[in-house]
Amino acid sequence: MLYLLEGEWIANQTEFEALRKRLIERYVPDDLDNHKFCRFLLNDIIRYWRTICVDFEHKTADATKPRAIRLIKLRFSRMMLYFGGVAAVRETADLSASQKRETLVELLSKPPIERIRSVFGEQETQKAMNAYAFFLQALDDTSTRSALNLPGSGGLKTQQYKDLCDKAREFRDELQGLLLPSGAPVNDIASALMF
Repeated sequence: MLYLLEGEWIANQTEFEALRKRLIERYVPDDLDNHKFCRFLLNDIIRYWRTICVDFEHKTADATKPRAIRLIKLRFSRMMLYFGGVAAVRETADLSASQKRETLVELLSKPPIERIRSVFGEQETQKAMNAYAFFLQALDDTSTRSALNLPGSGGLKTQQYKDLCDKAREFRDELQGLLLPSGAPVNDIASALMF
């Protein structure tokens, strides 16, 4: 999943891109109906997201490890990575199998931010990207980073963490709004499955 969602070549660009194509071919067989999106790939992207969440719990089970910074990164950078994969799969509906593969090759060759912008549009994604920029600036601030790096749950009690949590909810809601039609109700189960 990391290879597809955020992989970038360091050496041998040709082989890197060929391997990405072969991976996508495994997820998108020729007999996949045009009206269907790539559910097999989507399921693996969702499984990857769930694995990241379980890994977070495992890494922070030790009461001495900083929980706040890992949780904030999960809710921003890992969410961005996950959503970028979901966005790519969304674009495969109503295409032939070969078009699905071409679309995935094109979209998965872009970094997640560019991928999301190309799928949903610059203006439509602006609020989500502003929230993400807030996160990046916060992590670049030494006092915020120090507060988030307090051992155990210490960072969870800081104002910096609370501010970032508010922004993380805004980020999640903006991403969710990109997928759901305007005004559509979001029930708890759908929300939990998506995010």
